[in-house]
Amino acid sequence: MRERDPNAVMIAVEKYGLPRCLHIPIAARDIASIERFIGNVMPIFHQDSAMRAVQVAVDAPEEMDERLIVWDMANASLLHRTPQVWVHVDYRGYRQAYQKVHPDEDVSHLVLDHVLNRRVARLTGFPYVRLVPITRAANSSSGGLSEKMELDFQSWPSTVAWHAAHPRSIQYADVGALAKMLDLTVGNSLHENVNEFQRRLREQRRG
Repeated sequence: MRERDPNAVMIAVEKYGLPRCLHIPIAARDIASIERFIGNVMPIFHQDSAMRAVQVAVDAPEEMDERLIVWDMANASLLHRTPQVWVHVDYRGYRQAYQKVHPDEDVSHLVLDHVLNRRVARLTGFPYVRLVPITRAANSSSGGLSEKMELDFQSWPSTVAWHAAHPRSIQYADVGALAKMLDLTVGNSLHENVNEFQRRLREQRRG
């Protein structure tokens, strides 16, 4: 059984309110952290000695809550998919890397999205992020104002201090990132669609 990062788990449970089967890793401090907490790592290109683009073979989730609405959504299989594609935030050949790992998948009409925004990843010290294919609509709706708000929030001294007091090697997706991976649009500036998704998720879990 692979190790669990205790502070990453705490944040997923207490801040995001997510059950264990929705603890989806989207960012890591380094390759060693991916190996320790996420899955087995292999370079995608043999000449990439710096391991800037890797495929990660992840284990099947230990427990699944079949009541969750996410399993009925079109992109649900993407959450626990294996192998996954992870890249360094500064790596530019990520489309080629993704297609190398999934050669039979047509992503020509999709955006290959760094689930954790690269600027946020740099700011918060997570150089490695997961890459997923989503529609342009889902990608665009999570950008712009949403990204600026997240950057501003992560820059607040109180936020920086909180994270310093709760160090972690990986980061799990919050509800907004899960919604994006499931190809939902954010909605208006108040994240109406994400808030509705979170409400339905909590209600169905109670059921």
